[in-house]
Amino acid sequence: MNRPRMSPRCSTSHPFDVIAQTPVRAKALCLDTPTELLEREPEPGEWPAAYGIGHLFDVDVVCGFRWRLVATEDDPVYPRR
Repeated sequence: MNRPRMSPRCSTSHPFDVIAQTPVRAKALCLDTPTELLEREPEPGEWPAAYGIGHLFDVDVVCGFRWRLVATEDDPVYPRR
């Protein structure tokens, strides 16, 4: 399988490597950060850091199927209802 090209404006890391390392990096950052800081709203109505990190994991669950489909199929087709 060919490795996808990255935009010149993005990291030089392979996208699959970045996706694989995201949970590891998020965990490392959270372990060193007090819970109170992770749960504090930076401004009224803005998400605390913990919400943003949780959102990343939600997106992985929701979009993971699509990412795997594109990564493993020669001609990926998203199933229709």
